[in-house]
Amino acid sequence: MTTTSPSFINAKPSLTAARPGRLLSLDVLRGLTIAFMILVNNNGNEAQAYWPLKHAAWNGFTPTDLVFPTFLFLVGISTVYSTAARLAQGATRQSLFLHVLRRSIILYLLGLVVNSFPYFHLHTMRFYGVLPRIAICYLIIASLYLINPGWRSKAALAIAALVGYWILMRFVPVPGYGVPTHDIPLLDRDANLTAWLDRQIFSVFSAPSPPWPPLSLAFSLVSGYAHSAH
Repeated sequence: MTTTSPSFINAKPSLTAARPGRLLSLDVLRGLTIAFMILVNNNGNEAQAYWPLKHAAWNGFTPTDLVFPTFLFLVGISTVYSTAARLAQGATRQSLFLHVLRRSIILYLLGLVVNSFPYFHLHTMRFYGVLPRIAICYLIIASLYLINPGWRSKAALAIAALVGYWILMRFVPVPGYGVPTHDIPLLDRDANLTAWLDRQIFSVFSAPSPPWPPLSLAFSLVSGYAHSAH
């Protein structure tokens, strides 16, 4: 007659108590993006650096210009996974929205600190630099996901935002310059609608220098809606 060990009978699989693991591919992409960001920010000499390690002068893009969009892509993916997990654990949408709002405000303020420390002069402050723009996009995509987690509405919003942005940049006359493709070149560095809009809003504190801020307010809002499709 054979006997069975009681310890074997009462044993429970350890996997049932294990916490859900991280998405390895997401961590790898985040790490590679950070490493490449450090590389392009320390390319030695801007005039003599290899072209993949420099931003495009204006229109077009280089591998360096893909760093920031990749961060926004990571924000979109992470938001979906983290928000879905919190909802599954019983968190309310109201509490999650307050959490998102608090994180967005903190991230925006951190961006102001990083760009302005230690002087914090209004005439040199970047109100929509890298971290503030990520904060705006995060607030938009997380709020949209809490309203409706379905992907179809996000894809429709992303398409509408991109098409609407193109219509504004292509057909709306720029005050003081004229109509794009007729009076001024399309997407001119200084004479475009987003640059004009930024100068009207932020000239209350100072005139942007250069007059074509690299991360415009209008494009930040469009990026938020576009990345909601992730």
